[in-house]
Amino acid sequence: MAVHGAFVFALFGPADMRFKDVAGAFLFLFISHGLSYIYNYLKGGEFKEFSPSQLLMQPYARIFIMHFTILGSGFLIKLLGSTLGSLIIMIGVKTGVDLAAHIKEHSFNKMAS
Repeated sequence: MAVHGAFVFALFGPADMRFKDVAGAFLFLFISHGLSYIYNYLKGGEFKEFSPSQLLMQPYARIFIMHFTILGSGFLIKLLGSTLGSLIIMIGVKTGVDLAAHIKEHSFNKMAS
């Protein structure tokens, strides 16, 4: 992630962000991922279904989508000159793709059982 951050800053310049600006996002990510971990991994028994190497590789598809979304949004910000509009688009696309991937992943795991 540090390399990705350096790449984004090299392309688009440093972001004027303070912790209080992103604290809510961090909180909601922590809560949503924590609930997913408890509900799907622990209570749902997903820990029985995957080997450690499979678990290690699972996030990469979503990480690719995240990188693509952030870079695409950076180019939108440069093109449109609007950080708010680009941020709304980025949040919408990232949330939609994550939600679809999450639903697909967990409904597939339920069907395979």
